[in-house]
Amino acid sequence: MGPRQSGQYGMVIPRFIKAAINNQPLEVYGDGQQTRVFCHIYDTLKAILDLAASNLTIGEVFNIGGVEEISIYNLAEKIIKELNAKSTIKLIPYNKAYDLGFEDMKKRVPNIDKISKFIKWVPQRNLNHIITDIAKNISRET
Repeated sequence: MGPRQSGQYGMVIPRFIKAAINNQPLEVYGDGQQTRVFCHIYDTLKAILDLAASNLTIGEVFNIGGVEEISIYNLAEKIIKELNAKSTIKLIPYNKAYDLGFEDMKKRVPNIDKISKFIKWVPQRNLNHIITDIAKNISRET
């Protein structure tokens, strides 16, 4: 997540930010209790470059990700607060947003213990930084 990311492919943070900037409702699918972890693109790129530069990582598989688990509902609240928006949160049942049979993962949290051990990598930018960078970019576009 980071600058120039759009909500074009359903990505939640840019979609929420765009709605908040326009003081529109933030649409949360399901009950919003599903949790996610986000990682800034600059942290992701550093991890990839550091992995590629290390002989210790050859043939290994690593997770790259952030460390701040947050529910989608709480993410919507956070974005509204951070951007001083007058938006509301609108819960959309899954059957209104997706085809029959859709199942959402309740929790997506990467384990970054291995990458931290091999190359001492941990993300340096938090969720606030991600929100700020995406909001700046979206504001420039509108």
